[in-house]
Amino acid sequence: HEFRLHNYEVTFISRYETGQKVLLENGFHLIPINGKEINVDEFYYGSKYELEQDLRVIPEILLSEMPDIVAVDSYNVTTEFFFEIAPFTKCLIYIDDIASFSYPVDIIINGNISAALLKYEKLSENQQLLLGLKYNLIRQEFSNIPRRKVSKKCKSIMISTGASDPHNMTYKILNMLLNSDRFSSYSINIVIGKGFKDHAVKQIKELALLNPFVSLYENPPKMSKIMLQSDLAITAGGSTIYELFACGVITFAFIYADNQKNLVETAEQKGYLFNMGYYNRLDEKVMIENITMVSENYSLKKNIVEKIQSVIDCKGTHRIVKVVDAFMLKIN
Repeated sequence: HEFRLHNYEVTFISRYETGQKVLLENGFHLIPINGKEINVDEFYYGSKYELEQDLRVIPEILLSEMPDIVAVDSYNVTTEFFFEIAPFTKCLIYIDDIASFSYPVDIIINGNISAALLKYEKLSENQQLLLGLKYNLIRQEFSNIPRRKVSKKCKSIMISTGASDPHNMTYKILNMLLNSDRFSSYSINIVIGKGFKDHAVKQIKELALLNPFVSLYENPPKMSKIMLQSDLAITAGGSTIYELFACGVITFAFIYADNQKNLVETAEQKGYLFNMGYYNRLDEKVMIENITMVSENYSLKKNIVEKIQSVIDCKGTHRIVKVVDAFMLKIN
């Protein structure tokens, strides 16, 4: 979106139908790579076969398109992959959050709060590292959020696991809240992402129908609206956390995948959120007690909300495009 605002022509190469649908809905030019979406019980980061297919197909696409800039956002990469595609572009960018090896690219972007912990090693003087919240990729939707007026009493709570929920944590957490008398007066906002499995959605809907104070939001076009309606949130430790910070929502985060661990633990150390640990060790009693403790402590709530709404200025994408502009100007 930010590149388009700066008059760039933007094309996406995308493998899976879920992502392709989002891109088309947003009016982007799409070149699909045919591939059957893998239905697994864990987060799926790609396979060796898919990487081999990418190395056959993507260079051909790049040769045809001749892009000035290529930005890669995938865990399924190797040194060979970058070397293979580098000749087809002037500027190669990698969006990362794990620093699994030294990436032979021109620009690395990691806009996470924990980016500095990963100790990236520059491969050359010209390689640029855009690290930390200054370069966070939060959407424009969150750039003009008003300062939250903290309620004396919490009245609503949101549950979100991001685009997918491989272990049906949304249903499990909803059950935990409904089984506790402490939340009988709360409204509960449930976000259902595009990657949720059909049987999980059915379970959640059946439970919600029995409880009139539970509201479901399937693939909501504007997440900020739901967040602003919620005093608290229970969420997986992905990029949703930054959106919750921007909206001033007090967050209880659990770790759903290993790449979320640094983010959640660093944010916890800074006093920005409450770390509920790994999803498969989520302690119902501890979670209920923590939420209750925060709900009843106005000064604590006020302090946290003031801190988290000052964390991100939502200008990260703008800064990134400016850096890329300067890079292109220099090499041209």
